[in-house]
Amino acid sequence: MASDERSAFMQAYEPCHAAFARYCAALAYGRMDVQDLMQDVLLSAFQRFDHIRKKDELLHYLMRAARNRWVLALDNDATYKKRAAAVAKGQTLDPAEAQGLSPEEILAAF
Repeated sequence: MASDERSAFMQAYEPCHAAFARYCAALAYGRMDVQDLMQDVLLSAFQRFDHIRKKDELLHYLMRAARNRWVLALDNDATYKKRAAAVAKGQTLDPAEAQGLSPEEILAAF
């Protein structure tokens, strides 16, 4: 039984693997590990595969799930929150400042 479920999932996933991998790579760029994002989403999709009504649209489901995980990760990212708040106020926030580095610490890094 488990083998049949795995086969059905893999058959539905195979055509969308490359596109899903590219989407996750673009989404996670510099924020999180791409492989972790993909594995989390694929595990969740596999566990809920029998609840997915339009199995031929699996790529759309995977992309939405990846985006939701990415948004959740951003919500938990303090640096992103500081940058977003500064942008909302019309300010620019230097990346070093966003990390809480003083000018002396920046110079010491070089």
